[in-house]
Amino acid sequence: MCKYSIIIVTYNSENFIGKNLQSIFHQLDPKEWEVVVIDNSSTDMTVDEIKPGFQFVKLILNKQNIGFAAAVNQGFK
Repeated sequence: MCKYSIIIVTYNSENFIGKNLQSIFHQLDPKEWEVVVIDNSSTDMTVDEIKPGFQFVKLILNKQNIGFAAAVNQGFK
């Protein structure tokens, strides 16, 4: 069981999400951390940046943009 969680909400973040996830996993022990990414219905390639190289990420895909606070609450669940 993970001790800590990082929750990231994305929306059209393809230029940033890959570097963000790389930096997290270069610094942290994946046995103690989990990373949850909630995508708020991006229309760019954000999800495609996450799927191939970051299988360890728990990815939640929303069909519509539900806003930042609601997406963070989703990640906590």
